[in-house]
Amino acid sequence: MKKDIPWKLILAHLKNETDEQSESLFKQWMLDADNRLLFAELENVWNKVREESGVYNPDLSYYWAEMQQKMHRSAKKQYTFTFSFLRMAGMVALLFIMLAIGASYYLGAEFNRETPKALTYLSMSGKSKVILPDSSVVWLNNGTTLTYYSAYEKSREVKLTGEAFFSVSKDPDKPFIVHTADLCTKVYGTKFNMNAYPENKDVKIALLEGSVSVYKNDCKEEKYLIPGQVATYCKTSRELTFLKDDVNFESFWANSSITFEAKPLEYIVRYLEKWYHVDIVLDPALSLSQAYTFTIKQEPLEVILRIMASINPISYSFDKNNVVTIKNVEPLK
Repeated sequence: MKKDIPWKLILAHLKNETDEQSESLFKQWMLDADNRLLFAELENVWNKVREESGVYNPDLSYYWAEMQQKMHRSAKKQYTFTFSFLRMAGMVALLFIMLAIGASYYLGAEFNRETPKALTYLSMSGKSKVILPDSSVVWLNNGTTLTYYSAYEKSREVKLTGEAFFSVSKDPDKPFIVHTADLCTKVYGTKFNMNAYPENKDVKIALLEGSVSVYKNDCKEEKYLIPGQVATYCKTSRELTFLKDDVNFESFWANSSITFEAKPLEYIVRYLEKWYHVDIVLDPALSLSQAYTFTIKQEPLEVILRIMASINPISYSFDKNNVVTIKNVEPLK
């Protein structure tokens, strides 16, 4: 993929303002698979911005133009970029736009009322840390939206779509309540992980510290979790179960790093899938008894796979659907 990203052309397409020639150029640019992947991420964020902007309509063209100028100034250094870097640059650009739009929306809302009804936080690519107005700390996983409702006087309420790790500040007079499409979770000053992606068949709540109660939206009967338990809500059967489980696995993604010490491949792959948001297929011929010791911080998945291949004889490949296949390598005779 070329290093130049046609920001103005993309914006025109998103705003349905392209003419026949521009649309033809856009379609040509979209022929590249990497470009299609990048555009899908941009379009997803664009739609979220429009949804959260409500009735206020900020000047999006201004922010795109400003970012385009910054991109031109940076381009003068004539570096050779990889797709991963360009994708990251796109996400940084969108973060800038989101912050600018968020500020404009906040000011626009402030013009008509004293306090905003809600503050919305997005994690567009990768994970991000959020400090809420009540000083609670939340880590948002990839593709997650969290809305904090500030208008309530007797409670602190948020709406979650995606996955988040919460470290909730204590306030006996104002309970902290997390709403998802299926459940409500009432928090009493605690640390817990909630996985509520819309595409998942289950909603999971893993409690590390403190106390939370969980109830279905159509039933106000509260059930209490104790530390070390995972509550699982099955969307098809509408059943809510509580079991002792590996709560650290559910929440490890929010850490800055993860260390494996003499762990087998099957164990490690489970963590890699969650850390990097990929599916990994293991060749049945692989020896699952081989052990690995290493630490992951911010390295790309391919770097980690190269490290693993240097420890034990394996090969790996990526397909267009982001599925990784790991195979055994027979020793040379």
